[in-house]
Amino acid sequence: MNDERPNPLSERVLVLAPTTRDTVTSGDLLNTAGIHYTLCKTIQDVCREVADGAGAAIITAEALLGDSESRLAAWLENQPAWSELPLIVLTPTAASPTLLRALDVIGHMTLMSRPVQVSTLISTVKSAL
Repeated sequence: MNDERPNPLSERVLVLAPTTRDTVTSGDLLNTAGIHYTLCKTIQDVCREVADGAGAAIITAEALLGDSESRLAAWLENQPAWSELPLIVLTPTAASPTLLRALDVIGHMTLMSRPVQVSTLISTVKSAL
């Protein structure tokens, strides 16, 4: 019988929201749902944390597009073939075709329009994990 416990870092969700208030609210929602998470302030934080292990990441479209050095996109592109970090991207309600094309370059992700219904966000995160 294998008695190894899963690495909690590999089951956590990284959160990069547009404002401090949104970040705290997202953390509270995940906490209430019993989901382990780490709050990130920048794309650099996300990249550093994902290197340590993560089960999924929630990030805004604006943060991804503001990553002029494409750090997260590069990390996602270079991750091992057997591993694909589920990326949940929060988009503006009226996401333009230009925005969607720009996001498409980054790769596979789940897009969710803001504002997000709590039950939809929790369900999506649990499915990703």
